[in-house]
Amino acid sequence: MKQRLLVVANRLPVSAVRRGEESWSLDISAGGLVSALLGVKEVDAKWIGWVGVNVPDEIWQRALTKALAEKRCIPVFLDEEIVHQYYNGYCNNILWPLFHYLGLPQEDRLATTRSFQSQFDAYKRANQMFADVDNEHYEEGDVVWCHDYHLMFLPKCLKEYNSNMKVGWFLHTPFPSSEIHRTIPSRSDLLRSVLAADLVG
Repeated sequence: MKQRLLVVANRLPVSAVRRGEESWSLDISAGGLVSALLGVKEVDAKWIGWVGVNVPDEIWQRALTKALAEKRCIPVFLDEEIVHQYYNGYCNNILWPLFHYLGLPQEDRLATTRSFQSQFDAYKRANQMFADVDNEHYEEGDVVWCHDYHLMFLPKCLKEYNSNMKVGWFLHTPFPSSEIHRTIPSRSDLLRSVLAADLVG
């Protein structure tokens, strides 16, 4: 029996396009992680992630979930407000620039300060939603592999469900230096959450 691997990333390896009444077309997405995992044959891998589109209707969600299951994908449905605050806000406004040594643009500093708490709250809420979906599909003995700065809270959320769950977290860039890391809002919460993983890479 193959080892089961649950890959949890911000986006699924497929792009979904609505086609007619209750049907979806799925195309393989480009990207290094997608390409790398297509070649892994030794494990039974399933991919958990955001579908990349807003799907508020439950009938459409069920249809898309069924279509994705054929591709061994499990969707996380995030609404537009969470995507705006979590992905466009905290991930891309704060973490991405700092993790790439760009800092925050001077004109954005005040706006970032004002909206930081709502963005950070949405970031934690989104990470919890990923954890909820993972926990629904987790089976004893599975290895859960979390990816990148979008999901730094995920290891902690998963360990709160099951302290014996095998969890790895991988950052797709070098980890920022201490001089940069100390400028990240809520850096201690993020670091403690990452360190809940069994393996960090």
